[in-house]
Amino acid sequence: MMRNIYSILGLKSKVFSFSRALPADVEKAVDCGVDGVVIEITSGESRLRYLHPNWTVEDVARQSIEAINYAKKAGLYVVYFPYDTTRANPGYLKTLLELVCAKGKPDAVAVVDTTGTIIPSAVKVLVKKVKEYTGGMPVEIHTHNDLGMGVANALAAVEAGAEVVHGCINGLGERCGNASLDEIIVAAEALYGIKTGIKTELLNETCKMVERISGVMLPFNKPIAGPAAYMKESGTGMQMANDHPTVTFPISADFVGAQRVYVLGKKSGKESIHVKLNALGISLPEVTVLQLLSEVKQFSIEHRRYLTDEEFKAMVDQVAE
Repeated sequence: MMRNIYSILGLKSKVFSFSRALPADVEKAVDCGVDGVVIEITSGESRLRYLHPNWTVEDVARQSIEAINYAKKAGLYVVYFPYDTTRANPGYLKTLLELVCAKGKPDAVAVVDTTGTIIPSAVKVLVKKVKEYTGGMPVEIHTHNDLGMGVANALAAVEAGAEVVHGCINGLGERCGNASLDEIIVAAEALYGIKTGIKTELLNETCKMVERISGVMLPFNKPIAGPAAYMKESGTGMQMANDHPTVTFPISADFVGAQRVYVLGKKSGKESIHVKLNALGISLPEVTVLQLLSEVKQFSIEHRRYLTDEEFKAMVDQVAE
């Protein structure tokens, strides 16, 4: 059996692999030295009719139980992953989970929103139903972000009793991605008061590292780590944002290891100019500040963007001559 890289490095993380509900797949996971396995098979009848048109719910349960028991005998932690859970017929899902949990006894069951088409209020109902169908087994939530609700659905599941959230840094994943793990962590810590044990001050750095490695650029307005996450342009309250940042921003930039950014553009005001001048250690008469403000606004409108610091410095040098 191979030793995984986390144990070699002495890290606390556990390594899991995804596996189809086939003993042969599970065996390959065992050979990789994983700590656990996520055994997946569809519970959505539309997919089942396409993949295995002649299978009954008993056939799906039998296939699942065989793979689960194989993994359990190998000493793995087993998460049963009946994907497309959110589109499964309730009666079908109830029968499947009751059969699998009675004879397979996985360690946890995942509620899987494979196509990102459920809403938070429905997630809460479904998680509670799955808890009921499995006799109170630990529930994990796996959401996709196709309709922009991956994080909201994951948090709704937590509110309903889900113990584990699946997520990816920067929300990477198939199509529109999975729930953004960095956003979930901050929401858990800052909004729910849940202590995750994660060093949140390294989140921004981690998001940027994943961006570099994956080649998938962060959206400009991506929460937590996007370029605009801690950006302030509007002149109103600029000094307040500088002196008391949590009045303007949802959390301190320091909490996630980011930095506040003050930019100049068409929405800037006198305070914006003063903040930038103070950063440069420059004091100018108020009439000159107003002249700068006018030029900043004109430049931003003409070029349809913010000014760079270099462009602002050039303007300052010009008006100060």
